[in-house]
Amino acid sequence: MPHDRRSQLIIEALDHNQLDTAHHLLHEWGSEAGADAEHLFLSGRLSMKRQRWGEAISLFTQADRLAPQGPAAEYLEMLTHIMDFYNKDMYNP
Repeated sequence: MPHDRRSQLIIEALDHNQLDTAHHLLHEWGSEAGADAEHLFLSGRLSMKRQRWGEAISLFTQADRLAPQGPAAEYLEMLTHIMDFYNKDMYNP
């Protein structure tokens, strides 16, 4: 499957919360060609949807290292703000 088409299908699956479909497509892609910046970025988006914050931050960091002008930096900054805002004491009185 062409790279652009696969990316679009993954983005559509993520946008429609079809997380299993996105996971399957990402797994196929990674098995065929290995991880590039776009694969890492989309994997990070999947991890975000699954609320796996540490995993998402790691994936966005890796994607940003490979493609500093890509969208991963924006998502990494957004997650950093979310994590900075998170008040752990609210759940542990």
